[in-house]
Amino acid sequence: MGQEIQLKEIGKRFIYEGFLYATYEVNNMGWVVFNCDTQDIVRDENIVALAHEGLML
Repeated sequence: MGQEIQLKEIGKRFIYEGFLYATYEVNNMGWVVFNCDTQDIVRDENIVALAHEGLML
């Protein structure tokens, strides 16, 4: 059996180049950036940096 994945939205949603993004904490261990429009996990370093900056504010 796989581990249950728990997501908790953290920080504020933001728009970058016309797309809406949200940051989620995963199983209280780390976080990911999610593109709400395409429903993909973001790997673009610039977008992840923006999300990180938002979490530090």
